[in-house]
Amino acid sequence: MGKIPLVIVSAAAGLIFGLLVGTWIGQSGRYHDQAVISKLQSKAAEAASHAQTVQDQQQIELVQVPGVDPKLKTKVAEQVTRAWGIVGHFGRVTTVWLAPKRLGDRNLIAQILHSVSVKYGPKPIVWFFDDARFTPVGVPMTDEQMLHECGQYDPGQADAFGYIKIVDATASPPTTKLVPTNIVPGYAP
Repeated sequence: MGKIPLVIVSAAAGLIFGLLVGTWIGQSGRYHDQAVISKLQSKAAEAASHAQTVQDQQQIELVQVPGVDPKLKTKVAEQVTRAWGIVGHFGRVTTVWLAPKRLGDRNLIAQILHSVSVKYGPKPIVWFFDDARFTPVGVPMTDEQMLHECGQYDPGQADAFGYIKIVDATASPPTTKLVPTNIVPGYAP
């Protein structure tokens, strides 16, 4: 008879210990989640950048093959300089990485906006960033990510694409100004 209460006490102690450890892990997990999410966002941006780099390298190798028609080389070279890619999509927002050297290409921006609207539906919100490593895959954005935002298209706020200029990079969050254009999906006058 004396052994039964000991077994019950042992089982109860084990159950209580398990609950305490589980609660502790759950509590520490909450603080750990944000770090994990940040690492995953960083890895996703690196993967997107790497994929674009690999694709560009394959196209560059084609251009360097002797005996390839010069017209084909020109077309491939143009494609290589069209470095951009969709990095994230959440809700109605799509984040796009666009190579800094192509930020002034109004036709490319119009094509990107059109591609996003075809893929995700009409009137998308598109945020443009100049570095794939700092292009968010979700919100909230860090100050560092905001410093790399270079343009946006939000039909709810403006009728056309606008460039983003950093007014105060030292503020948190950085102060920005939207410089409007007349670029819309598929059309860049």
